[in-house]
Amino acid sequence: MRTSKGIKQKEIYKFIKNQINSKGYPPTIREICKSVGLNSTSTVYNHLKALEKSGFIKRNFDSARSIEVIKDPLNDKKLINVPVINNIKDITSISSLKNAKCSFPLPTDFVENHNKLFILKNTDKSMIDINILDGDFFVIEKTNSVENGDIAIVILTTGTTIIRRFFKENGHIRLQPENSSMKSLIVDDCKIIGKLVGYYRAYR
Repeated sequence: MRTSKGIKQKEIYKFIKNQINSKGYPPTIREICKSVGLNSTSTVYNHLKALEKSGFIKRNFDSARSIEVIKDPLNDKKLINVPVINNIKDITSISSLKNAKCSFPLPTDFVENHNKLFILKNTDKSMIDINILDGDFFVIEKTNSVENGDIAIVILTTGTTIIRRFFKENGHIRLQPENSSMKSLIVDDCKIIGKLVGYYRAYR
């Protein structure tokens, strides 16, 4: 599960709505590009296509200013503010999650157990083989137990916090990165903080 381009689409939708409300007509593709910091008109076109497919806008291809707002996703969905942790080093225990200085709104139907979620910014390349990149955001469900094969965030006995695929086997725990150039870590014990249930990428 991932929100992927949803952050940029939300930004585009908001700009379109504000332009219509303030000026009485929708923006052009190039005006949208300038507003949201995108250089490619084709990228904006793809975002608009996705918004139209989701039922948020309607376009008339006979005009340059042809975008009509159909519905407001914020009114159609219930949102919950999920705490955001920007540095994995700040996570020293479950209780440390209360120190989050910012939050991000997610639809309550984004995932089950939404009251147990937090968001963590990825700052390494340990998950690159499954297309989770440095700078992406993990959506983590707080839990102290996971199944073999789950991607878990754990605190090692050294106090270091990492996120790896979790395997309990042969009297030890194998913490496996999703990066073929990195080695798995074998440990006797670790403290599970949560498991990965989704991620999103902010397109700039």
